[in-house]
Amino acid sequence: MSGKIFSESASIYEDQAKILFDYYRRIAEHIVEQEVALEKQVAVAREEEVQFTEELKRKNIVEKACYGAGALLLILTAVFTVRDLANSPALLLGLAPLGYGLYVLMQRKTLAQRLVEIQTTIEGFETAYREIPRDFKVHRLGIGYIPVAGKVAFEGKSFLVDYTGTEVKKEFKLSTVRNNDLFASAVNGLEDLLKTVPIVEDSAEVEQVATDQYSRSIQQIPYYGYFASLDHKLRTVTVA
Repeated sequence: MSGKIFSESASIYEDQAKILFDYYRRIAEHIVEQEVALEKQVAVAREEEVQFTEELKRKNIVEKACYGAGALLLILTAVFTVRDLANSPALLLGLAPLGYGLYVLMQRKTLAQRLVEIQTTIEGFETAYREIPRDFKVHRLGIGYIPVAGKVAFEGKSFLVDYTGTEVKKEFKLSTVRNNDLFASAVNGLEDLLKTVPIVEDSAEVEQVATDQYSRSIQQIPYYGYFASLDHKLRTVTVA
């Protein structure tokens, strides 16, 4: 196996080790995040459980005290006659703790129901904590090479076509040569002309080039010797 994925790697095997390390690191981070979140939820629920338990104990004590007052009222009623206590405020004072005791009983039942709900919620969090997937294994690891560009051959050379969509689209045109011999002769002539550039041109061959479409004052300009041949070869290459 040859080649590599990451530029900083020494070989494809180091790439595989890096991929495995990154995979297990992400899995471990995800597991820790789930555990921390559930631990926080359990801690909040535990605090509520403690608060409701203490409140439930307090309500239980108050309820028992109210029932004790009610029992005392029954004893007083048995000892004294109802006729003697009919105009006495003691009877009304004894009924007040009994009524409040019934009210506390209803509150205690509500607290007990809420406490059961909190304990059920805690059990659910603890179950979810235990059932967090932790047994992750990699049984197979493969390397796939995805082409990001393609090479297109053309006239002994080539150009690349981007497959990723990151490069801006560009338009280009391909032209075919109508007269291969003329084109080759003109190109060879251009190469010969570009190899040696004269310091002083001769006037053996003078060509008048029309420039009226570019300037009203200068209708044409002369091309002497070298530039006349160069212009001729260039125009031949263009139309060949």
